[in-house]
Amino acid sequence: MQTLRGVAEPIHVYRVLQASGARGRLDVAATRGLTPLVGRDSEVTLLLERWEQAKAEQGQVVLLSGDAGIGKSRLVQVLKDHVAHEPHIRWECRSVEHYQNTALFPLTDLFQRLWQFETGETPDEKVGKLEQALSQYRLPLGETVPLLAPLLSLSLPEDRYPFLKLVSPQRQRQKTLETIVAILLELAEYHPVLFILEDLHWTDPTTLELLGLLVEQVPTTAIATLLTCRPHFQPAWHHRSYITEMTLNHLSQTQVEQIVTCVTDGKTLPHEVLVQIVAKTDGVPLFVEELTKAILESGHLHEVDGHYELLGSLSTFTIPATLQDSLMARLDRLVSAKGIAQLAAVIGRQFPYALLQAVSQVVPQRYNENWEDLLTPNWSTKEGSHPKRPTCSSTHSFGTLPLNPCSRAPGSSLISASCTCSHLSFLRRLKDSQNCWRITIPRQVSPSRQSPIGTKLVNEPASAQPIWKPSITCVKGCRCSRHSLRHLSVSNAK
Repeated sequence: MQTLRGVAEPIHVYRVLQASGARGRLDVAATRGLTPLVGRDSEVTLLLERWEQAKAEQGQVVLLSGDAGIGKSRLVQVLKDHVAHEPHIRWECRSVEHYQNTALFPLTDLFQRLWQFETGETPDEKVGKLEQALSQYRLPLGETVPLLAPLLSLSLPEDRYPFLKLVSPQRQRQKTLETIVAILLELAEYHPVLFILEDLHWTDPTTLELLGLLVEQVPTTAIATLLTCRPHFQPAWHHRSYITEMTLNHLSQTQVEQIVTCVTDGKTLPHEVLVQIVAKTDGVPLFVEELTKAILESGHLHEVDGHYELLGSLSTFTIPATLQDSLMARLDRLVSAKGIAQLAAVIGRQFPYALLQAVSQVVPQRYNENWEDLLTPNWSTKEGSHPKRPTCSSTHSFGTLPLNPCSRAPGSSLISASCTCSHLSFLRRLKDSQNCWRITIPRQVSPSRQSPIGTKLVNEPASAQPIWKPSITCVKGCRCSRHSLRHLSVSNAK
């Protein structure tokens, strides 16, 4: 315990000794125990089948694709746990966003761990480790050492290894890739090899080229290659019998509730809290766990007889930053379609297709292209069967998408335009479908550049915004809902 100035109570102080060796979030979480895997039985079965095929020298390549937090690394962990007690060799590495322009970074990091390079070692000591590690293979040491030493930032005596002087840089690069593949192939002659490379969407081009060479050699070897990536990554290899591509879907509501139950150790949450968790997490397992933990630690709940009860009213919980960052990154890749998503964020999670098109002021062809960009990666879905007036629902939280902070006025104008379009749409629907309303829509007060719906929608100063004063009178004695008319001036005729 240590007493610190300005801190009332003594606190525990820790000193960092060395790197833990943990390679990712799951390595850290595994020490505390992982939440049971939910909703991935078929994927696990297929992974294990591919491993058995690889052990029989029918090499396999499996590509796991899915959004951030969807469970790709968890499936990798399941396979690692399955083979842990079997004779095998595992090469495991991952790409890192900040090193996606560093050639062969995943392999360089892997070799430093495999050959146990220490920070305090001299270059000569590291070269000795490299020579010792490579001497076990059938490859010529005089060529292999000078090819791999530059990857590890090791300089070699020119008199001992003159090989690099005899080849061009292009040939040196090609020989390096061939050498790494040759090492893997030789290892597979003795034991089945599990080669794991995660986060291909951040992988540098040279490593991708190495993967291409490996994929060509895999079918007749005892190598199982397991790769993970985000949905936007498109591999250069397709349509081969030994390549399996699996896309991990979002979990259903029932599966989300199972994860919540696991996180709460079987204690039930209030129904309204569970509804918020299901709505906010979009079936992404990682975010289900994180949001549930955040709620349990928020102080809004207390445990009573094996279940949780709500203290006071439930406030809206903030979506974890990791989820929002993920959504923002995906939207940024949509380029022009991001503007349509911003408009949808103004309208709400569900929005009529026609309303979004009217507010966007984009020509129909361009709008349809942007809309297809949102549909393709499952950002949005169409609901209803009416071909001309579908209702659309965003599969992600568009409500968290901020408008451009440098254009506050256009943002306000979008909200005003959305309300105006909604009111007009509601009035026209009443007029067309129910003959029980008398509707008078006067002309707008201030003339301005006209849009297809008769009012300017965006980039208008406040003074130029049209003022609508519709008069709606019920001319029959029917009971009509007034909820949607709360923004309008309504007089009910008795």
